[in-house]
Amino acid sequence: MTLNISSEEQAVLEELKSRTIDCVTPKMLEDNYL
Repeated sequence: MTLNISSEEQAVLEELKSRTIDCVTPKMLEDNYL
């Protein structure tokens, strides 16, 4: 699934990922975003 998002939205996603990285594994993150 390909999402067309702006650079601002991408930055928000990266921020959310950096905040939740301690709570979920990278594999789980990949599954959620793919």
